[in-house]
Amino acid sequence: MKIVLVNHTHPDSPHVAALRMSEIAKHLSAAGDQTILFSGPLHIDDPGDDPALVETRIETHDWSKPLYISGPLVRTPIRRAAREGKIVPPFRQVIIGATYLFWGGIFCDWRAGSSAFLTPVAKAFCPDLVYGTFGNTDAWYVARSLAVTAKCPWVADYKDPWNKFIPIGLRHNVASRFTDLAAMTVFSKAHGRDASAWFPGKKYVVYSGYRAEPNTKKSTKKNDIFRVCLSGSVYDGDKVRLLLEGMIRTSLSQKIVLFYAGNDGGVVDKIVEQENFPVEFENLGYLDIAALVQLQASATVNVYIRNEESLFQQKVIELLALGRPVMAIPGESAEASDIARKIGGELIGAKTPGEIAGALAVIGDDRTEIDQGRLQPYSWSCQTKKLRQIFSDVMDGWV
Repeated sequence: MKIVLVNHTHPDSPHVAALRMSEIAKHLSAAGDQTILFSGPLHIDDPGDDPALVETRIETHDWSKPLYISGPLVRTPIRRAAREGKIVPPFRQVIIGATYLFWGGIFCDWRAGSSAFLTPVAKAFCPDLVYGTFGNTDAWYVARSLAVTAKCPWVADYKDPWNKFIPIGLRHNVASRFTDLAAMTVFSKAHGRDASAWFPGKKYVVYSGYRAEPNTKKSTKKNDIFRVCLSGSVYDGDKVRLLLEGMIRTSLSQKIVLFYAGNDGGVVDKIVEQENFPVEFENLGYLDIAALVQLQASATVNVYIRNEESLFQQKVIELLALGRPVMAIPGESAEASDIARKIGGELIGAKTPGEIAGALAVIGDDRTEIDQGRLQPYSWSCQTKKLRQIFSDVMDGWV
């Protein structure tokens, strides 16, 4: 198959929003599909790729790996300031609402910058299908526009809750503009239920998988350090305080150290310093995948802050696959807990310092015995195999 994936976030961006489409693109290519990942620029001032060179790049590309193409932003200073929170209320809400009402999306500057790429990609690549992720509605607009130009179907991916991104009063209006999608995939079962409030038709669950083969060997040496590894977004920081309070209440024979990996290390460091928590803390910043997996695999316990508004956390399957205990603060959904039980993972929900301290006190050095047969279906390769079948069915029914 010839497939174009569309995601606003550049695949090299140090943000989780880049991960899903980037991994799917790699696994589609590994399965033998010719794959293009079209994205926004890596940073605001990045001019993107030259559309005049796209046809040549397509004709000479090695299709054993994805071809990455990025479109620039067309300058719209007021809209950009509004979405970045640099305009005071209520003017910000007025600008955002008007942008959705008249243009259908807040990243229409990227949509405009992408228009020069549609014809050369459609002409030189002749895609069989286009797949766009929400994200933001503009990725769907770009995907649809490319599909119309190439005369092929497009499939929508729904990875974020609609009502958290689309202004109230416009949610059904904006949703009604995408009635021509051929199918919809969703990030989780919870996302499927959420999407059904806005979009008719069947929803296909395609989870984001785990990126590294899990190490199932048990630790053979006693670790002198109790390593608490916190990764990902910490949001407003309140749940970090719960974790720190739980750590200082824990009675352990080992030295306990908090390691943080991600873009919010400054927030954690500020909380530790301002409130004078007697906790040893190491801010490791944003790590590449190899370093992150090594850190998480060496943890006594991996911890993440669950954002309940996200419905399902990207990192839960990745962390469970490593065979270490996983703690979710303040707890997890039934869907995530069911997956953990199914594969034999240890997923601990804790919402108070006392619950956190109690859980830390009983966690040992041994790895969790993950059922590899039950874990494997959640790998990127298996989830991409499921996605390829969805694409195949869509193309078979395309008129």
